[in-house]
Amino acid sequence: MLLRLIGLLLGSLALVIGLSAGWNWTFGAMLGGINPRGMATLEDTVRNNWAGIWDSLALPMLGLPAWAVPALLAVVFFLAAAMRPGRG
Repeated sequence: MLLRLIGLLLGSLALVIGLSAGWNWTFGAMLGGINPRGMATLEDTVRNNWAGIWDSLALPMLGLPAWAVPALLAVVFFLAAAMRPGRG
């Protein structure tokens, strides 16, 4: 029940982000708009400590549409709830 609720909330968040900010607004632009200095600090920290992770994982994720990240998390929570019949 709790996993389905979290999935529903994340799905609703994805819908609200898509409708309010536009379907093509990227996740990186959203995070950069919230805290630009924090994004620069995060990039410096990850590049200095784990250079390969920034190029292979973080950049493609930041290029996703902003609504896609909560939508993907919602799918993960719905799948986890489906794997627990009667307790999800």
